[in-house]
Amino acid sequence: MSPINSNIPKSQEAQINLFLKERGNLFIDMIQWHERLQENPNCKIELANWLQDLRDDFYRFSALVRIIRSPWTLPADERVGWEMCWNDKVRIIQENITNLISILRASPSDWSDEGRATYVLMIAVNIGRLHYDRVDLQGGLSSFMKNIHELSRSIDQEDHVPKLEDVWGYYKDEICVQPHQNPAIS
Repeated sequence: MSPINSNIPKSQEAQINLFLKERGNLFIDMIQWHERLQENPNCKIELANWLQDLRDDFYRFSALVRIIRSPWTLPADERVGWEMCWNDKVRIIQENITNLISILRASPSDWSDEGRATYVLMIAVNIGRLHYDRVDLQGGLSSFMKNIHELSRSIDQEDHVPKLEDVWGYYKDEICVQPHQNPAIS
């Protein structure tokens, strides 16, 4: 999906700030939904509808990132690696959002409220983490994918629902980067 060019500032710094602000707001929204779902499981259909809109619009953020990165002077192999890493992560998050929408619309007996809330948080922290990651051609992407699939499988099977603190703890150091810092563009 193409970004709305009229809304993208011309300077690169402004583009980066806009992206960080929008991604940060999206992360905060997901955290708030996680809290709401814990307090009131009946909001799950409303959340599913919101997620549907998010899923449909998610690639707009990716298009903005491509514009931000366009003036980079990266070696060609690293630039290709970055694109592959980014696109795979976005695809994984979209797949998890799709799964969560199905879970939220399923009958109450299919999933525990804790499981739903954990899934929301899992997606939130990965959205928050996404734009801070720079490609690691030595296995960073495979590590990310392995963690996501392990969390998804453990929730899907209901063998062990990860504690919210554990999920958050895994990512909090990477998410809590000061707004003016962005390792992905260093």
